[in-house]
Amino acid sequence: LERSSSQAEDMEERLRGEVQSVESRLRAAEGAREDAAARSADVSAPLMRQLEAIQWSATKDRDMALEKEALLQTRIQTAEGELASLRDSERGWRAKASAAEAAAEA
Repeated sequence: LERSSSQAEDMEERLRGEVQSVESRLRAAEGAREDAAARSADVSAPLMRQLEAIQWSATKDRDMALEKEALLQTRIQTAEGELASLRDSERGWRAKASAAEAAAEA
């Protein structure tokens, strides 16, 4: 009975040691997790700033491209209008030249 009691006490002591070891490892794991979370925030903050800068730059580039496109569209329309006007003038000059040739022949 004494031997069983002694064995039970020894087992209880080993179990207490194992529980303390598990608790210690748990505290270490929780600390590591908290450290990782803090490092993650430290790492992600600059990355978020870089992402925001890239987004701002892309938006600015898009806006500039849209402005250039609008300007080019205006230039194209102006050039098309000028071309149509030149073609009308050319037709008028050709008609006048044909009329002058016909009058000269008559």
